[in-house]
This record gives sequence, C-alpha cells and structure tokens, in this order.
Amino acid sequence: MAAAAVAEAQRTALNHPADEVPDEVEEQFELCGESTPYLQSRTRTETRMAMPRKDAVLLSDNHRLVVGQFLMSAISQIWTGANRRNCLQKVWFDSMQLCDILAARDLDFGDGASAHTIAVLRILWKAEDVTRTLPSDSLSALTDVIRAHGVAVQAATPEDIDGAETDILQRLGWQIYCPSLHSWLAAFFSRLSVLVKKHLTEQEESEFGAVLMQLWQQSYTCGTAVVMHVATLGPLAPRSLAMGLLGLGCVRAGALPLDSVRPEGLTAAEWEQVYVQAMGPVPAFRAEPHAAKITQIIQLATDSSMGAFKDACGLVAMVIPDVPSLGAREAVAI
Repeated sequence: MAAAAVAEAQRTALNHPADEVPDEVEEQFELCGESTPYLQSRTRTETRMAMPRKDAVLLSDNHRLVVGQFLMSAISQIWTGANRRNCLQKVWFDSMQLCDILAARDLDFGDGASAHTIAVLRILWKAEDVTRTLPSDSLSALTDVIRAHGVAVQAATPEDIDGAETDILQRLGWQIYCPSLHSWLAAFFSRLSVLVKKHLTEQEESEFGAVLMQLWQQSYTCGTAVVMHVATLGPLAPRSLAMGLLGLGCVRAGALPLDSVRPEGLTAAEWEQVYVQAMGPVPAFRAEPHAAKITQIIQLATDSSMGAFKDACGLVAMVIPDVPSLGAREAVAI
C-alpha cells in the first residue's frame, strides 16, 4: 500500500518542479535564510558559472589532491575561533568550487598552484568581511610552513600572490560567488527541518529527524571525498551532488525504498547493481507508513522535480566507486 502511494506520488511529480510552497512554510524558509526564490537564484548562478565548455581542461588528479590538501592546511591556520569547524567546512568547499571554475577557465594550477590557491582563500576572506585583510607576506610565510609539513606545493612570494589575485578576479569578472556543496547541503537540510516539523506527526518527526541528524555529517564525509577527487562542474555541479548524496543517504538509512530514487532508463536490477557498487548491500526499507510524505518533503526541500532528483542519485552512485577513499564503504558510508 505504501509502495503504491510512493509510486503514485512520484509519477505525478516526475517531470514537474516541487509544488508551490504554502505561505506559512515559505515564511519559515525565509527565517532560516533559505527561501525558495533564493534557492532558484543560486541555481541560476550555478548554471552560469559551473557549466564549463566542452573543451575545458579540469584539474588533474595530482593537482586536485595537492590543491585540496593545501586548502585544508591553510584554512586550519587562518580561520580560528568558536566557529572554526563550520568555517573549515564552508571555506574548503567554497574554495574547491572556485578552483574548479578557474581551472575550467584556463587557469593553470601547475607551477603557480600555491599562489593561485592562497589567493583564492584571500578573496573569500575579504568577501566574508571587507574590514579584514591577509597580508601577502604572511600568506607567503604560511605557504612555507605548509610545505615544511609535507604538502607538495611550490613557494609563493608576496608578488606571486598579489599577481594571482588580480588574475583570478579578472578571469571571474569579479563574480566570485558560486554555490558549493556546503551551501546546497545547508539549504536542503535547513528546509527539511522546517518541513519535517510542519508535515509529519510527532512520531514521524522523531524518526525522520534522527535520520537527518545522521545524514548531515555523513553527507559531508562522503562529499569531501568526492570533491577531493572529482570536479563538481557540469552534470555533477554541487546542487546535483547534494541531491544525490541526500537521496542515497535516505535509502541507506531505510527512509526511502531503493526504487524511489531509480533514474529513468535503468531497470530495477540495473539500478540495484549500481547502488550496491556505490553504497553496499541494499538496506531494509523501514519507513513504509510515511514514505510518500517523505518523498514529497524532499521534493519541496530541494525545489526539484523527481526526475532531476533521481538523475542526481544515479549520477552520484556512478561516481562514488571511482573515489579511492570511498572504496571501504563501511568506514565512510552515508
């Protein structure tokens, strides 16, 4: 009975965007800073900035690992204080996204990787608070410290860093903001929290709320590994990656049946094989009484058609097996 309700809800929503959000719910979205118009604006920004031309050269595997490790080391030194952990996550994902965009715009992260990467951090630092600055000589010294700790980056003089910052801003036309995986996950989970309180019974809220708490950090764990190895551009732009992680995570937690996130064009058997390669054994579906509600809530939270949501799940499931640090699924599973 519940499976039939899920199927019917998804047939209705397959190629249509989420239903119009009730006014009282939209007000709650606005209070948490994640209104539907804001999400739609970010989607347009991502489409404009994170869709590279077909012949774009992306960061190679080696350069990508070095850039990612360098960013982690540098951010941990620069961002301190009470909100340090949240800053580390947000700034790292934002920085990697900007580096991907720049590489797709022909910025060579070869010999000048250190200067360009540290310049990206300074640009984001200024964007966060224009009253603060990071002197070039301090950043140059920081690069030397990171090199001494074994991260394979080149030296960067203050002049190198200043020149790299100018180059980056010109390439971007001073349009430095593009949504990252962090911003999409934060948006989706904030909106899910609102919808769970509004649309689920107290028992359902308790059960699905526990699932959301589990998925939050696990999505970041898996997302970090994917972003460290794969460019989040084009079909795997951050919004699609976030939706895929959310959908696969809900299946793994038993909150959605596997078939509810099956991409069009794959048979049930083919999809199960793809899922198992990415996530491990298919778990028991434990949420039959309110599965249809959860499906509708996820669609509203992501402001997405079910067709796009399923496609994102399929794309992410096909990428995960190629990410080296996700080979041991039990260790960092969603």
